[in-house]
Amino acid sequence: ELLRVCPSPVSLNVSPNLQQFFSGQSVTLSCIGEGQEPGWTKRRSRRGQTEECGAAGSGFGVFNESSCVLDLLSSYTGVYWCETSSGQKSEQINITVTRKEDPPLPHT
Repeated sequence: ELLRVCPSPVSLNVSPNLQQFFSGQSVTLSCIGEGQEPGWTKRRSRRGQTEECGAAGSGFGVFNESSCVLDLLSSYTGVYWCETSSGQKSEQINITVTRKEDPPLPHT
């Protein structure tokens, strides 16, 4: 009997789904899955801490029903994923936020 590796039942949806994000943009993160329990959107900051959307004090973004709404800052660059209360995790998505006022790098 072969063991099948099941894909994660929950996936993280980023809207709008852009290749490049700029500070000041509004982005909605939502957890999508078939019959999954409510997913929590989290991110891992560059300091290695895991933060939860809408959590008081250490959280980020605004938790709105099942979505997380972010007004992007350059400091929001990080790895984002969904995680259920039972510990199931979606695949991770890297989001890099660029400051609009940064000039393009000069060609050397």
